Amino acid sequence: MKKLLAFVCSTLCASVVLAEPPAPATKVQQAASALVDKQLVQPLKKSEAKRKRFSRSSPPKARRVRVLDAVAMIDVRGKPFVRFAVDARYSWNDDETWEEHYAGCVYIDQKQVFVEQGGDSHVTALSMLSGEQTEAPPDSCVAAPVAQPQVATL
Repeated sequence: MKKLLAFVCSTLCASVVLAEPPAPATKVQQAASALVDKQLVQPLKKSEAKRKRFSRSSPPKARRVRVLDAVAMIDVRGKPFVRFAVDARYSWNDDETWEEHYAGCVYIDQKQVFVEQGGDSHVTALSMLSGEQTEAPPDSCVAAPVAQPQVATL
């Protein structure tokens, strides 16, 4: 039994020591995260601060922005974008789990954040917060199809 315990402990210690650190965020990811934070997360915090203390819906304890793509994708219109998700953690979760609340895409060059609204439609983050629900241009946040190389047959 002692040998088994020693083996398990050494295996766990080796996996911790040999584990690779997470890859550093790319410039695209940093820029996208900052833009989502500025146009979506910070305005959400401001609007939640205005709520009454005894409101039925309590604001999240914490939010984080995850940029899902390390490299920008090109959409049908030829413009680069990256996808993101905003996760929230609430005080009533004992296990400190993160729940995905918003998903969408960021056009860094145009400084636009689009939030997914049920399926394939997207609205701008600023219009979503103001209640106007301005639709995103068609084919926004949709990657252009990649041409498959043709194999010559003889």
